[in-house]
Amino acid sequence: MKRLGLLWLFSALVYYGNAQERLELTLEQAQEIALANNFTLKDNQLDTEIAEATVKETISIGLPKIDGRLNYTDNPVLQESPIPAIFFDPNAAEGDLIFLPFGAKKTSAANISLDQLLFDGTYLLGIKAARDFVKLREKREKITERDIRFDVAQAYMGALIAQENIDIIEKNISNVSQLKSEVEATYDAGFVEQLDVDRLVLSLANLEVQKNSLERIKQLNYNVLKNTLSVPTSTEIVLTEAIATMENDLMDQAILLEDPSEWPEYEVLRIQEELETKNIKQYKLGYLPKVRLFADAGYFNGRDSFSDLYFEGNRWFGAFNYGVNVNIPIFDGNMKKAQIRNATAVRDKVSNQLLQLDQQVDIAVANARINYQNALAQVKSQRDNIQLAEKIYSVTQIKYREGVGSSLELNQAEQELYTTQQNYINALYELLLAKVDLEKALGK
Repeated sequence: MKRLGLLWLFSALVYYGNAQERLELTLEQAQEIALANNFTLKDNQLDTEIAEATVKETISIGLPKIDGRLNYTDNPVLQESPIPAIFFDPNAAEGDLIFLPFGAKKTSAANISLDQLLFDGTYLLGIKAARDFVKLREKREKITERDIRFDVAQAYMGALIAQENIDIIEKNISNVSQLKSEVEATYDAGFVEQLDVDRLVLSLANLEVQKNSLERIKQLNYNVLKNTLSVPTSTEIVLTEAIATMENDLMDQAILLEDPSEWPEYEVLRIQEELETKNIKQYKLGYLPKVRLFADAGYFNGRDSFSDLYFEGNRWFGAFNYGVNVNIPIFDGNMKKAQIRNATAVRDKVSNQLLQLDQQVDIAVANARINYQNALAQVKSQRDNIQLAEKIYSVTQIKYREGVGSSLELNQAEQELYTTQQNYINALYELLLAKVDLEKALGK
């Protein structure tokens, strides 16, 4: 199933990327497109990749560093150094100097060097902190994904409800138009007044005005959905979910029995607290010495001509050395002390946020459950109201056709039915919002 879903998503993206004309979407498909297109989520995913690369970069600090060097030097003019003349001429006067050049005009060297970290108290802790930072980025990515899914659900339902309201008013227009035709025929027969016809004409005109207004609202809602999906405004979107199907899911009260799980925001704060604790330890370990091993090996040759240097089989002289560097911190201008104080304050601040979040969870869950139950009750009440309004409208129509009811009563009954139908649809939308809030409060 997952492969089929991915195949559909790829096909949909290719289609809309090429044609940019039409997308037929269920709610789940809309959410998948939003996840694939959302720029904030893409940035979060890149941040996670950056964090993973930082882990490798931190690990590399403790791995051997090996470098090779090749060198060729031409010395057209060799530096001369003063030498006591008596070394070369026993008859030279005391203090006489001669100046001689030392070195070869052509020199070349090949070296390889090794540098290896032996001890750094902050090294292993730095690796752990870098890995924790990857977890932090992943948790934030999950929060973004969750918020995108919820945003798409709200936008999708908003667009669906806008269309449903239009369907309702079109049905009402059809009913009133049919009734108007019947009343006009009755008027022609002389059984009703012109006022009865005029009232129905006015009612139709008002319904048309409301329909036009709803069409504009629908376009706004679809634009919100397109923006949430990050697709061009020129793309035609067809919603394949039905209100009835979504209603069954929204009315499922099993969610009221679920226990809250840990909020992803809580996990983010906990990782941040751990990171600041590691920072404090890392700054303290910065007072310890750092020890590095170094080694260097190579060959050297020097001649007065280039051909003698490389092509005459002359001997190259080898050299090798190694040692240990110990860097002992003595005084850093109280930098580490200030860093420790700063990291401690940041950690304490995060700890306070964790305590505050703990207190908020129970209240948020309780309030979200109450709001969801209220929204459920409102939907059930509006559903009953629709049945009652339909009954009143039907009876009023019969009375009017039989001549025992007025057109004013009929018009009022029709308006009440339309208002009740709209209230029911709006109650469904409020139920969606309440369920989304409850899912968030439960840590989904």
